[in-house]
Order: sequence, then C-alpha cells, then structure tokens
Amino acid sequence: IYTFDTIIKKYANKKPQENKKTKKDYKLIRNQEDLIDLSKEIKKYEYFSIDLETTNINPNIAEIVGISFSFNTNQAYYIPFLSPNSNALSLDLFINLFSSVLTSEKYKIIGQNIKYDLLVLKRHGIKVQNVYFDTMIAESLISPEKNSYKLDNLSLDYLEYQMQPIEELIGDKKNNQILMSEVALEKVSFYACEDADITLQIFNKQSQLIEKMALGNLFYNIEIPLISVLLNVEYNGIFIDENYI
Repeated sequence: IYTFDTIIKKYANKKPQENKKTKKDYKLIRNQEDLIDLSKEIKKYEYFSIDLETTNINPNIAEIVGISFSFNTNQAYYIPFLSPNSNALSLDLFINLFSSVLTSEKYKIIGQNIKYDLLVLKRHGIKVQNVYFDTMIAESLISPEKNSYKLDNLSLDYLEYQMQPIEELIGDKKNNQILMSEVALEKVSFYACEDADITLQIFNKQSQLIEKMALGNLFYNIEIPLISVLLNVEYNGIFIDENYI
C-alpha cells in the first residue's frame, strides 16, 4: 500500500466524481474594480486559502503569474499578473490592497506546501505573517505512511474529486514544457481557482482529524511555527566556513 498509489487509485472501489457534476463558481479578476471588490469581500472571512501560479518550481527565481483565493467551498477567485492576454493586473496594486489582509492576525491563511508561496511572496515584498494551516504538513502527521502528499492525491482521498492535471496546461517533463505565463488566461484561472478551492475543502476535513487524533499541539505549536524558521533559512541562506568546506 506504500508504493502503488496509481494502481490503488485505478482499482479502488470508490471512483472520483466527474468534475462536471460539481458546480464551481470560479471567477477571474479582470480589472481594477474587480480587484478592489475582492479586497473588500475577503475581509468578511476569518479563514481563506491562497495559491500561487509561478514561472518556476524554484521559489528563489520564480515570478508570480497569478494568485488565487478561496473562502467558500466550490468558490474561488484568480488574479492574473502575467498572461499572454492583455488582462494582467498590477502586482503593486495587489500589494497595496491585500497587504493588510495578508499580515493581519485577524485572518487565518491556509495553503498546500505554503512555504513555497511564502518565499515567492517575500521576494516580491509581501511578508505574510498569519499562516494557520498547511494541508501537506497536516497530512504528513495524519497519514505518515503515505509516500506522496500532492494535492491531487489528497483531493482523491478526502473528496473523491479528480483535479485537472497540470500536464494539460504546460505539458509533461518528457516533452518541452511551456511556462504557466504562456497558457491561455481562462485555463490558468480554472486551474488556480481549483487549487485554492480544493485546499480549503481539504483543510475543513483535516482540521477535524488533527483534533480527533490529538495532533493539535504538535501541528499548531511546532510544525506551523517551523515554517517561518525554514522560510528565513531559505531566504537568507546560512553562513559556512568556506575554507573548511
């Protein structure tokens, strides 16, 4: 059961529901007015998930293609900054409108492998302070026997929902992949919104398991605070004795 994830998914008794059976309310933020409205709407919610689309898997060089938010099940918003279309918005404007939300202890931010997003955001001048939950880390405590904590797999496990594969947008590693910033805006928007939406839904289930399994102290007081420590190490680097090395 530890190394045959693909086979297990294929022959499991429960099959993932088709996406078309789940109504999604995903919205693309197309202009400054929409962005301002979203900045006001998000302040009504205590919890929300965030997901970044970027140009590289290395957070130290990645540029932000867009950001998605979700604060209600099956609902999400995507803000584009890099796009082959002409609908890209200003990252500076986003920072001005959303910095107070991303740094206030009033709000609780949820993510999947959120350290990556935090490092990219920090490089762009956004220092997120109020991280509350990471679904990847939570799953490593809930199910330490698993060999993969990818969001696609968690979606199948918790929601019986098949997410859109990223290969449908940028291609696979064996062929020449394209940058996410080169993908049609509508396609990126759905993909990004789905990531934020599914992350929020998984959080709703995992948070209950964390408490039921008495993992709250380990998760909230050790694992989550450690994110900022590792973030600073990756951002600043570490001193070494160059001559000795």
